[in-house]
Amino acid sequence: MLFAMPADIGPAALAYRRDLFAAAGLPTDREELAELLSSWESLEQAGLQLKERTGAALFDNLTNVYTTYLNQYDVNSVTGGSGIPDAPQPGGAREEAGLPAAGTAADPGEESRPLDTGQTDRIREAWDTAVRFHRLGLNAGLPSQSPAWAEGAVNKRFAAVLAPSWLHGLMKKNAPATAGQWDLTRAPGKPSSWMGSFLAVPASSRYPQEAYALVRWLTAPPQQLEGFKSGGSFPSTPESYASTAFLEVRDAFFNGAPVGQIYSHAALRYKGEYEEAVFARLDRIVRDGLHRVEAEGADPDAVWHSIEEQMRAAQRSEGE
Repeated sequence: MLFAMPADIGPAALAYRRDLFAAAGLPTDREELAELLSSWESLEQAGLQLKERTGAALFDNLTNVYTTYLNQYDVNSVTGGSGIPDAPQPGGAREEAGLPAAGTAADPGEESRPLDTGQTDRIREAWDTAVRFHRLGLNAGLPSQSPAWAEGAVNKRFAAVLAPSWLHGLMKKNAPATAGQWDLTRAPGKPSSWMGSFLAVPASSRYPQEAYALVRWLTAPPQQLEGFKSGGSFPSTPESYASTAFLEVRDAFFNGAPVGQIYSHAALRYKGEYEEAVFARLDRIVRDGLHRVEAEGADPDAVWHSIEEQMRAAQRSEGE
């Protein structure tokens, strides 16, 4: 049964300020930079060098770092490249951690049980990565699409933005004065995608056939290509990625970068996995925590302790 049709997806890339990278003694050539920043560790080292030589932070905000890291997958991240993770074995995570099996007399009880590792290990790793950049002073703490972000972009307070094409597209609206000062290259680590959006016809529609025809038209490759060129919505139709029209798309805002080729590098290699509904709730809890660290100056360790308690509660309510 068809419930919705994909309208766009969100492969991530790294937008970077050519002037700041050059001032820091870092490469500005797209391919050379992609090779240098192929890992998160090398990106951290580049950020420290950039901070020391220019005074600018590496990233605009923690949420973009966290989300890009969290949503990394490739064929080696999932079983057989199918997109379906290995099924957890009885007692597996607890036994590997040296903990008693759940439900035994030695089990410490619901409140102090470790979180479901199948859902939270990746979240914790993404949190730790984002917070590390924050602790190293490599984060400007400017929320995307805010006046503060626009001012920071113009005043060179940060040098890079990890994001999908639609968010990079909004940079043109929020900081038009920086056009041509940015460039684009592949994001570090494994391919990452910020998911996407879908179009559906509600059951209450008075004109379901006409609505479905419109959805079919809007999600067809020609219309998706136009949406990508005008607003940065990346096509959900893989056949688009091989077309000459798509591969030749360049963006003057990003110094004429071949944006179709760069984003499709991640899109073609990304192998996502199914996520349970509770995962979205856990993700929102962590994002709220990142905001407290970034905007309120809260201690990351104390915030994470609070996040763990909230995630346990969310998982318990999901199981009821």
